Amino acid sequence: MRVLNVALLLAPCAALVCNVRDRGALGDGVTLDTAAFEACVEAVRAAGHGTVLAPAGRYLIAPINLTSNLELFVDSGSTIVGTADMSLWPVIPGAPGYGQGRDYPSSA
Repeated sequence: MRVLNVALLLAPCAALVCNVRDRGALGDGVTLDTAAFEACVEAVRAAGHGTVLAPAGRYLIAPINLTSNLELFVDSGSTIVGTADMSLWPVIPGAPGYGQGRDYPSSA
């Protein structure tokens, strides 16, 4: 009787890990690191699944859109802070009946 080793065939594919520092984030709490986070989110989206890694640091970012099958790993000693610059916070259309965000109250 012949036994085949099929364990490698059943193992999941290694997921992408995208370090925001590798995409240009400084993590100094002063420099806007949004572009690095967006680049990692796009890399995970293109790969189909993966992790966005924010190693120790203080990351100042504007709002970002995440994607399906993404894990955001905020390492020990890491903080993600939203910018206070309101011009970088877009008004996102609300669901029907809920209005259109802070500038357009609901008419329902």
